[in-house]
Amino acid sequence: MIQFGFAMSSFEPFFSEHVIPDECHGMRLDQVLARLWPGFGRRGARRVLEAYRVDVDGRARKAGFRVSGGQLVRVRGREFDQAGEGGLLAPLEPEVLAVRVAERNADFAALIKPAGMHCEPLPGWPDGDGMRLTLEEALPVLFPEAPTMLMNRLDQPVSGVVLAALHEQAARDYAAWQDQGRVRKEYLALVPGRLSRSVVIRSALDTAKRRKVRALSVNEPDALRWTRVTPLVAGTAACLEIAEALGRSVRLGGGVVPKVPWDAVWERTGEVTAVRVEIFKGRRHQIRAHLASIGHPVVFDPLYGSGPDLGWIGLHHRKIFLPGFQAHSGKEFKLLRE
Repeated sequence: MIQFGFAMSSFEPFFSEHVIPDECHGMRLDQVLARLWPGFGRRGARRVLEAYRVDVDGRARKAGFRVSGGQLVRVRGREFDQAGEGGLLAPLEPEVLAVRVAERNADFAALIKPAGMHCEPLPGWPDGDGMRLTLEEALPVLFPEAPTMLMNRLDQPVSGVVLAALHEQAARDYAAWQDQGRVRKEYLALVPGRLSRSVVIRSALDTAKRRKVRALSVNEPDALRWTRVTPLVAGTAACLEIAEALGRSVRLGGGVVPKVPWDAVWERTGEVTAVRVEIFKGRRHQIRAHLASIGHPVVFDPLYGSGPDLGWIGLHHRKIFLPGFQAHSGKEFKLLRE
C-alpha cells in the first residue's frame, strides 16, 4: 500500500522559475502552477498568485491568464529573490489531504478517497468549494507517467474506493465490463432502524439535473442498476465503532474528529443496522436514494435523511471487483461477520 499525503502545513520545495511545458499550452496559470508544484493544488497556487507577483515572460499575470508552451514563469518577491533556485514557500494552509493507493497493476489503480473530498471540479470552478484539491487534480501527482482517468465517482461525504484507469484501453475495457455486468462494487452502510432481511431495490431513479435524486414508483428494467442490500451481524457497539472509523476518514480539516452524535439516531428509531450494499452499474446518488426509498436512509445523510450534516455520512465504498483486478479499502471493518 502506498501512502500519499498533501500536507499544506509543511514546507514544500519548488523552483521560483519554470518553463511552461508544451502539454500545458492553453491552460490557466493557476492550473499550471498546481501541476508544477505537486501537493499545492489549485487553492495553494492561487494563494501564491495573491501573495506574490507572478511574471510570464516578464509581465505580471493573474490566475486566469492562458499560458503558452515555452513561456518563462517567474515568482517574484523578497522571499523568493533571497532564496534563489532552491527557494521554499512558507506554510499556506493548516490543511491535510490524504489519498491512499490501495492496489495497482499495469491497467488500474484503486485510490481511497477520504470523506469530504470532491472527486472532480464542480460547476463554477474554481469558486467556493472548488478551491479545495480534488481527487482528479491529484492524479498527475500520483501517476505522473500515465494519462490517468477516474472510472467511478463518490459523493463528497462518502469515503472509499475510487478506480482509476492508467491508459485509454483500460478505460474502454472497464466501460465494456460494466455493460456486461462484470464490475461489482460493494459498500458498507449504516441505516437507522432494524433491517432483518435482504432486499433488492428495483426502483427506477429520476436523475434529472437537480440536487436530489428521486426514486420512482416504476421498476428499473436494467437489473445492473438495481441495489442489493444485505444486513450484517453487528451490534450497537460494532456500529458505533464503524461510525467512528468513517468519521476519522474526514481529513480535510485535520484535528480531532468530533464525537459521533448518536442521539440523532436513537431518538428516531432506537437502533441502527449495518448493511452490505452491492451495485453493478450505478447512477448518481443511487444507494442514498434507494435506501431512503425503503425507509432506511444512510445515517447522518442530510439530503436523504435527517442529518445532522457532519461532512460525512454512514456510507463507505469498501470493495471493487472486475476482471483481473480487485481492491478493498482496508481492514478497518474486519469486526463484522458477513
